[in-house]
Amino acid sequence: VGVASGAKVMPLRAMGRGGGLAYDVLQAVRFAAGLDNDSGTVPAKPADIINLSLGGAGYSQAAQDLYRSVRARGVIVVAAAGNDNSDEPMYPASYEGVVSVAASDFR
Repeated sequence: VGVASGAKVMPLRAMGRGGGLAYDVLQAVRFAAGLDNDSGTVPAKPADIINLSLGGAGYSQAAQDLYRSVRARGVIVVAAAGNDNSDEPMYPASYEGVVSVAASDFR
């Protein structure tokens, strides 16, 4: 928002202090994209970009299917690739259709 003064932010909390489940994250993504979700509601205007500053190991076909659906709606999903200096895939950053971002050094 700092470089795009007209941008609007839709803050969603998918996880609590003690963490959460991948299911909770997927429900928040569904809501942000304007898809059916457990809340039974959708935003007046779906997000254009969804930023996920989270990640972990483990592939899920259900999650991959959701990210494909979200991308097909024209929503860009950006996710953290991880900070572990590892070549192991991190998800959701490694799903097809998700833009994976990472830092290049520790400074």
